[in-house]
Amino acid sequence: MTQPNLLKLAKQGDATAITSLMNRHLQPKGIIAKAILKDDCLQIMLESAQVPNQPTLVTFVRNWIIKLGSESIKRVKVYGRQPGDEFPAWSQDFEAMSVDNSVQSETSVPSVENNVSEDSKTSTNQDIFKLVASPRIQFQNKPCCPRTYLFPSILVTLFACIPAGVAGIVFATKVKNKNQQGDYDGALSLSNKAKISCIIGVSVGGFIIGAAFLHGFREGFQRANQRQVATRQQLIDPYVPSDVTPQPSEYLPPIETYPETNPVRNALSQLDGHAYLMGADNVFLGIISSDKINEKSISNQVGEFGSRVTSKSVWIRVGDYGSRISDTSAYNTNTNQPPVIVNENNEIIGFLTVNTRIKGAVDPDLLHTAMCQQ
Repeated sequence: MTQPNLLKLAKQGDATAITSLMNRHLQPKGIIAKAILKDDCLQIMLESAQVPNQPTLVTFVRNWIIKLGSESIKRVKVYGRQPGDEFPAWSQDFEAMSVDNSVQSETSVPSVENNVSEDSKTSTNQDIFKLVASPRIQFQNKPCCPRTYLFPSILVTLFACIPAGVAGIVFATKVKNKNQQGDYDGALSLSNKAKISCIIGVSVGGFIIGAAFLHGFREGFQRANQRQVATRQQLIDPYVPSDVTPQPSEYLPPIETYPETNPVRNALSQLDGHAYLMGADNVFLGIISSDKINEKSISNQVGEFGSRVTSKSVWIRVGDYGSRISDTSAYNTNTNQPPVIVNENNEIIGFLTVNTRIKGAVDPDLLHTAMCQQ
């Protein structure tokens, strides 16, 4: 936007235009101005690396407002602080419309009102800032020193990534020296490098921590699984001695039809608590028991061997031991490897299957009725 347009907006009380015009003359001196107009009160915040010089800057603002001649501004309040400070170091306010030559004469800057005609207020932007450009106003402030990022670099070195953190520290320690030498661009470049080093360090550190966490989680899961397997083995051991492990596939009779009634079916009540099921793959499938509390019982509907949702249960219709298509399932009508019924002496006394062609077959639904629905 051109200067005449900015000047017109500033006269109308546009805070953005006022900020832009003031900063064109203050920024080269290392001072940043921010203006806000609220309820006819113009609030101006002045920031610089050193605490802004209150008398000089208040005089500048006072005379600038007079030259501007905005009817929208009734009162002005000026603040001065250093970047990053929560509260201003000083503040001063004055009535914009009541300022006269006697007030200006009290300041350290001579008035130039007599040298500027009333018409010149609306002529050009150079006239508005004639007072600001006067060599008699001296600003001692230097450009703000960019952030060093020294403390973040130290934290990155200690807790995230040592190489990136050390690089950040090296860059951070050179920022102030560059700025004191008057090389603001060089200081800003070093500040950005320190910032980038911190970001890289945090990213690398986060990746390493995440990988370590996942590795630890995996190790913990494997240990928990091993403990679970050991616990299950402890449940099986009392019923299956290590030196006598049934091998159902070795005891399977030839497939043929047996019309006579299986005596095992008529003696299911005698199996209650005195036999267990074993898969053809030598997997323990629970105790044949009507006890609905025992965690190893096939009648415990919330247990591992009696539930309809666990893989070791013969009652699950989608598992290896309960589906209609698995070769080791009790419900596969064509299987020749169904779960076996083993007594306390580790003797195979029957087969849990719907395949009636196998001698010694016990219908799983019949067993379920006898044990689970008591």
